[in-house]
Amino acid sequence: MLFKTAQETLPGDIQTFIRIAELLSVSSAPAEQKLGRTASGLPLYSTCNWENIHRFFSDMPKAQKGKVVEKKKVIHPYSRKAGYLAREAAKQERKDRQKNEKALKLDVIGKKLLWFQDQLDPSKAEYTKQDACELIERYLHRFDSELEQIELANSIKGRKGRLHGSRENVIKQTIERERALYEGSGFEIPDIINTKHLRTFREWTGDLKKLPNIKMRKLSSESLTGTQKDAEESLPEDMEEDTTGGGSDVESEESSVSPGKAAEDNS
Repeated sequence: MLFKTAQETLPGDIQTFIRIAELLSVSSAPAEQKLGRTASGLPLYSTCNWENIHRFFSDMPKAQKGKVVEKKKVIHPYSRKAGYLAREAAKQERKDRQKNEKALKLDVIGKKLLWFQDQLDPSKAEYTKQDACELIERYLHRFDSELEQIELANSIKGRKGRLHGSRENVIKQTIERERALYEGSGFEIPDIINTKHLRTFREWTGDLKKLPNIKMRKLSSESLTGTQKDAEESLPEDMEEDTTGGGSDVESEESSVSPGKAAEDNS
């Protein structure tokens, strides 16, 4: 006999599994198998469908293995490693702050350049200093409509407090700062006076990565008044030249009179 009894060959747990597997068997078994033995006297597990047994146990859910959590070492606050980590954190924070400030600055410059680009006249090929200064004046008054709306909303009777006060303060501070630059060291705008730079500025699509390709120029109100003064000063000089030239012509006419005519006049 290949197998004697189930008790002599297999432990109790495996016998139980085999009995469960027999219930999954696809073949029909005689009544003797249900009593624990086959008709030939062999143990029950010898005629089981082992393919179904394998399928049965492979389909059973497997217990999830718990992840072993390693305990982190506690770092002493005055150790060298703690100091190194603190320096690295401060360095990364400084880099992030500089990156955000740079992005904000580029965004402000991009919005300003887009405003000036929208104000350009397509039919105009050249701009003078006076034209550029007029654009700057219009730029400094770009918040006038918004300030009027805020003032209108706050003029309603019976309203407590002031609406949009923070926004109004920001606008006024921005205008004062830009006005001080324009009347002082100069307000920076795209160079529209140079024809080549103007063409490059017209072709700009608003990409902030291409901002270095756009040439900037500083203009102030003093430069405009200086050109006007020069024009006014040059006008009297021309007039003086005309008056002096007229006097010389009179003198030449008087000197060209013949001596005989002069004698007749004396007589």
